[in-house]
Amino acid sequence: MADEITVSSSLIVDNGSFDPAWSTGSQSVDQATAGGGAPGFVNIGTSEEAISFGDVSTPGWAFIRNIDATNYVDIGPDSGGSMVAACRLKPGEGFAIRLHPSSTWRGQANTAAVDLVFAVLED
Repeated sequence: MADEITVSSSLIVDNGSFDPAWSTGSQSVDQATAGGGAPGFVNIGTSEEAISFGDVSTPGWAFIRNIDATNYVDIGPDSGGSMVAACRLKPGEGFAIRLHPSSTWRGQANTAAVDLVFAVLED
């Protein structure tokens, strides 16, 4: 298969008798324009800051992961120059999400600057 992005996700809980599980299975979506991966590696400080997608003209799927070993980071969309904190990533945590094409994202680290992988693909 060509010209597509494949995404899969699952959430499995094993905590005594509480053991739900959810999965989207594997989904393939068309990618109209090859490209992306921007910005890639970003360093987010303890003051709220914008995350630029570089040369990605129409953001689509993004993979976001906190690669810091110690600190968490809050990320979320921009609203009037401020972040609406939507996600908190603890050390090593990550996820994939389809971004709204006109969204701008911001981040803020907790105690010290953290390194993120924030790879945005063209839609």
